[in-house]
Amino acid sequence: MSYTTTTECIWIAIHLLGLTTSWLVRIDAQGRSGRWTFGLFYLSLAAVGLLTVIGHLCFWPLWTLSAGILTVMIVTSVADFGSPNTSAAMLESS
Repeated sequence: MSYTTTTECIWIAIHLLGLTTSWLVRIDAQGRSGRWTFGLFYLSLAAVGLLTVIGHLCFWPLWTLSAGILTVMIVTSVADFGSPNTSAAMLESS
């Protein structure tokens, strides 16, 4: 395997880990393993952010895709995709 292929595989793996952890944070925010998912999410968020900056500085053509994945990770972890009634019920219960 050449150096370029190895680098691309690592790049893809880190981004897939980031997307997976952002969904896990949404699913398991109040669960027993919430600390682990948040910790893994923060690490993957930093890794994807670092890869985005490095890709931009090294003029890699796919740095915009990396920035898009970073955006999706942040929106997924922050946005509430439930219905308005579900959101209101969650606010009242807490």
